[in-house]
Amino acid sequence: MAAIACLTGAQEARALVVSSDANGLQMREPDNILNRVKLSLVDSGGLKYRVEMAQFGGRGIGFGPGCTQLSTLQGVDVALCDRINPVVSHVSFGPMRDTLVTDPNFPDPIHVQDGGIGPDVFTLGAGADVARADRLDTVLGQSGDDDLSSTGGRIDGGTGNDRLHALGGTTGPLVGGPGNDTLTADPDASTTMTGGDGTDSFAANGARVLIDARDGIGEQVSCGDGTSRRGSTAIVDLLDTPDDATLIAQGCQTVDRAPKGERTAARLVSRSLLLRRGTTGVKVRCTTRTRCAGTVSLTVKGRPRSKTFSIKARRTATVRLAARPGTATVRIRERGEQGARTVRSILKVAR
Repeated sequence: MAAIACLTGAQEARALVVSSDANGLQMREPDNILNRVKLSLVDSGGLKYRVEMAQFGGRGIGFGPGCTQLSTLQGVDVALCDRINPVVSHVSFGPMRDTLVTDPNFPDPIHVQDGGIGPDVFTLGAGADVARADRLDTVLGQSGDDDLSSTGGRIDGGTGNDRLHALGGTTGPLVGGPGNDTLTADPDASTTMTGGDGTDSFAANGARVLIDARDGIGEQVSCGDGTSRRGSTAIVDLLDTPDDATLIAQGCQTVDRAPKGERTAARLVSRSLLLRRGTTGVKVRCTTRTRCAGTVSLTVKGRPRSKTFSIKARRTATVRLAARPGTATVRIRERGEQGARTVRSILKVAR
């Protein structure tokens, strides 16, 4: 009871309360106080957790069971906590712009459960970390095989085979970094996915997602199961699977495919197509400083129509093709240095 009373008193007066027990190290912000926290592992009669925090408004660290004050110097509190269980089992901050900076070699897993509304930044260590961050937070995994998710902030897995997930309503980016990463999203999320070095996999699950998998490594990409189409775009290279037609059937709105190090020069401008006297105009823009040339094809109800184009640099042209009302697949094909460059999109043809 005395320990509980001590901890409660610390919570009322302190910006951060630290404790360590059989569940691991715990760090909680009990009030709306700014936290700038540094975490490391030191040898002090055995390995211990070192928690350093600059005081804010005269408030510093509150010491719960398993933790003692090492020093207070020039407005900086330092706590030493017993390493009873090698895990940081709980980290949560409040509504301020808080930061956690972890030693890059910190080996223990860190579990972040942050429900505060503040734009926090969590820089984790080398362990297999788990973070469930809020919509304004940034999570940097560094090394280790991490499991990170967010309702809207930026997630960067860093080195390691990470699992990154965009929760519903997410708008922030997912960046895998070096390693074989798995990037996924809830169906009602809206985000971007970038794999980085390594063999990654991408699953948008019907969400509105921009997937960038063009790194010259054969990877698995999916926009969904074909039951919904929310405007997802897959930027892939020649080694990625499945093929363009399958990606479109699974729910991608656009598939942009080119060899590694190249990009498609001719871009589709049209977002819908108007049928007039049996033809429709497909607007194509040349985005480079040199002329763009290739073929535009349009397929409605299994009937393909195609025409070549040549467009001056930085110009937009309309390519007219025979069409009929319905859902159309539009494909722009160019010749690349290492293979074909194509953009394939789904558009509606209406009268």
